Amino acid sequence: MPTPIQYADLSDAFEFASATVPFGPFEQAAFIALDSGTVVYRSEAHDDVLPPDLDDRSRYLPVPTRQDLSLGNRLAFLFTERFLPEDHETVHDYFTEHGAYARFKELLLQRGQLEAWYDFEARETKEALCAWAAEQGLQVA
Repeated sequence: MPTPIQYADLSDAFEFASATVPFGPFEQAAFIALDSGTVVYRSEAHDDVLPPDLDDRSRYLPVPTRQDLSLGNRLAFLFTERFLPEDHETVHDYFTEHGAYARFKELLLQRGQLEAWYDFEARETKEALCAWAAEQGLQVA
């Protein structure tokens, strides 16, 4: 029987786990308890009491990060291909240097596409997370 989990809980866990990759100040991760669907958060920044068997993958499933699901610059390239094909080279060049997302979002703002980007990013993230969850035997509600 699939383990049920609310999408809001999965999304929060995903954002938490992704926050340290690659720029967060502390290592942190999130895990889904396979018996209940509850999320357990682990962070170097907090001294929370954690289940002693948290590393048992038959009981706790690590939540992926943006990088694990290829939701970083790949999404920016995909959005550009679909909605701003004339800016493909410019965006590609942005992502060869530090500060790419700031420049990318400034370009989107100039082109009147920033809200479209946020909608696209949210849809693609939800689709990827739900697909991952299904592969792991989770039932997202």
